[in-house]
Amino acid sequence: MTLTLTINPVVTNTISESVCGSYTWNGTNYTTSGIYTHTYTAVTGCDSIVNLMLTITPPVTVTNHVTACDSYTWNGQTYTTSGNYSTTYTGANGCDSIVTLALTINNSTTSTVNETACGGYVWNGQTYTTSGVYLYNYTGVNGCDSTVTLNLTVAQGVATSEAVSACESYIWNGTTYTTSGNYTHTYTAVNGCDSVVTLQLTVNMPTTGVDNQTACDSYTWINGQTYTASTNTPVFTITNVAGCDSVVTLNLTLGYTAYAIDEQEACDSYIWIDNQNYTESVDDATYTLHTAEGCDSIVTLHLTINYSVEVYDTIDVLQSQLPYTYNGVDITAAGNYEFNGTTVNGCDSTIYLRVNVTGDMPTAVDVVNILNDVNIYPNPTHGRVTVTADNVVKIEVLDIVGRLVATFDNTNTFDISNLNEGAYTLRITLPEGVTVRKVVRK
Repeated sequence: MTLTLTINPVVTNTISESVCGSYTWNGTNYTTSGIYTHTYTAVTGCDSIVNLMLTITPPVTVTNHVTACDSYTWNGQTYTTSGNYSTTYTGANGCDSIVTLALTINNSTTSTVNETACGGYVWNGQTYTTSGVYLYNYTGVNGCDSTVTLNLTVAQGVATSEAVSACESYIWNGTTYTTSGNYTHTYTAVNGCDSVVTLQLTVNMPTTGVDNQTACDSYTWINGQTYTASTNTPVFTITNVAGCDSVVTLNLTLGYTAYAIDEQEACDSYIWIDNQNYTESVDDATYTLHTAEGCDSIVTLHLTINYSVEVYDTIDVLQSQLPYTYNGVDITAAGNYEFNGTTVNGCDSTIYLRVNVTGDMPTAVDVVNILNDVNIYPNPTHGRVTVTADNVVKIEVLDIVGRLVATFDNTNTFDISNLNEGAYTLRITLPEGVTVRKVVRK
């Protein structure tokens, strides 16, 4: 038997590959360089070996660790949050290179502090005494800027004063004060700050006193009581100028009104203690003096005015009767004679006598005496005149030049108030004869 032998050689083939990262060959993924063999049955039925000479170039991976504040710009993009960010590029070996940014974003911080303080507030080494908004910038522990805003309210303590007047004592905040002075009390106000109140205290004391009074007849005191006798026992409480009780004791000396009558008699006129010149009798004129206690002493004047008498008389005597005795004086010849004397009331009496010596029978002495005794009052007068004689037949009033200005019949009283002031002559006709008197109308 002949053997016809055909020897087919084993086929060996080598493949060289250079790739980036990994390579898949015959369903297997290779990530590392090396020689890899794959055997398979060729068409000849023989094994065929393929050797893969694989070169794997791994990609370049770079990680950059970056820390930034608030944001970071990388490859034209701005990042505001922390994270890993990658970018791929072709390296010099033609393989992708991956750069990873490990980014840490730290944020700047802002904070607000609200504070209320009394008087002032110290912040970051500085003292603030007024309310306001204040900023403080610093670098935080993360290296970023930090801003703190202080909203500050500065409240002030309240200082007030209170003026009080009290009697004897005053209770304030639980303490009793008995002397004047300035006292303080500190409390917390509604704004939380100390407030100081100063009490300006005036302590007034009650007073006592004596009301010394002198009065006449009666005295009505402040208590409404009327006293008619001296006393020193009544008391009354009033409020003094300081607003406190004032106890007053009445010391009353009571005098009484005195009454007296001053009996006076004068000639023609009388000037009394009231400096009035009286020319007529009165019984109702009064004058007030004062007693030792200062009370009224009322004096009533009972005045009798007697009047001086001026008599104008004319007598006729016989020659054989000379010398003629008249009022104790011997008349030896005709003529005018003046006799001065005193009336029964002690007033001056003047007789102006005209003696005619004739052969007629002389006028009886008793008739002459009647005429001599005629008086008039008041004199001077404001108008009304009385003749001190009965059975007056006629009264004729003559002025200073002898003109008859008034006539009154059958009356011993008359009124010349309608005549002007001045001196007048009265020609008085009686049954016994005619006598003349002077009267002054004032």
